[in-house]
Amino acid sequence: MQNTSSLSRLNKLNLLDTVVVIVSYDISDNKRRRMVAKILEEFGERVQYSVFECILNKTKLGHLKQALSHVKLEGEESIIIYTIKSSHYLEKWRRRPKTKFKKFDIL
Repeated sequence: MQNTSSLSRLNKLNLLDTVVVIVSYDISDNKRRRMVAKILEEFGERVQYSVFECILNKTKLGHLKQALSHVKLEGEESIIIYTIKSSHYLEKWRRRPKTKFKKFDIL
């Protein structure tokens, strides 16, 4: 892990089309949990055992959501994506088994 935080890296890059994404997952099956981790390693860096931090443009964010959509979830398992679009806006994207993606805007 790098010492520089993702937000400060984003400020240095000055990319208007870029968002900070935090992905958290709770999956009991080892094989499926490894699959999710492998997908997330392509998009960002692990900051905790089941939490990844990514700096993505909108296209890459769409690719990430698409890749995670194919992961089978059971019971109370979940994948949650927090999208930080600015210092005053947070979008939460959550996926659970047998439910559609839900989007919550927090201002």
